[in-house]
Amino acid sequence: MGRKIKDSLTDGRLRFFISGSAPLDPKVALGFRRLGIGLLEGYGLTETSPVVCFCDPFSRKAGSVGAPIPGAEAKLIDVREDGVGELLIRGPIVMQGYYENHGATQEVIDDEGWFHTGDLAVIDSDGEIYLKGRAKHVIVLESGKNVYPEEVEWELSRIPYIEEVLVRGGKLNGQEVVQAVIYPNEEALEKDGHADAPLQAIWDAIKIRQGRLAPHKRIRRKEDVILVDEPFPKTSTMDIKRHLYKGGNHVSDA
Repeated sequence: MGRKIKDSLTDGRLRFFISGSAPLDPKVALGFRRLGIGLLEGYGLTETSPVVCFCDPFSRKAGSVGAPIPGAEAKLIDVREDGVGELLIRGPIVMQGYYENHGATQEVIDDEGWFHTGDLAVIDSDGEIYLKGRAKHVIVLESGKNVYPEEVEWELSRIPYIEEVLVRGGKLNGQEVVQAVIYPNEEALEKDGHADAPLQAIWDAIKIRQGRLAPHKRIRRKEDVILVDEPFPKTSTMDIKRHLYKGGNHVSDA
């Protein structure tokens, strides 16, 4: 059966797919590989020319983007109890610097030549890298546990009623909590008869979906789900302008 599915998808000629730019659900990668279809996932930045690493297309390691390419080195700093730290890269793939901006260059490349990516990762015993999110986006709870917004966003984005989602830290009685700012999919809500009560429908769906997350990463109250009327403002690279949504229930004027 797997061979038939593979041939129908690839016409028997395609060797493997390539995924990049954003994290891929490990279950998707393993699903393709079980069918005999390779799926290569890689990681890199403009500042690293751009490839840092890529995995074996038929790897059984869910979530790995592979080990650094020959000549490149990787290490973690500020490693936490869960093994997550900021990913640093060194080698000939690293840029010489930002054009005519020595100050910005010094901020990301240290005296030993390590480029500070700003990305959080885990490195296993084989040197393979598993990305977790951006260092500047981490939500640190009062318990000391960390929540990586990108992980929660990925789960919530699977809900049909959610068109776009941004996860941030908020406050409840002085305590840090997880909040979700959501641009709803009005068409899906209307189709299922929830046009008059979109927040309740979305909250009910969130309670089910976030069961896949560790308890401390979950949204605890319906009040921590904030709906917005328009798509999120984005950068030229289509990243959400997160700084506009820091704290409070409304978009910042910043």
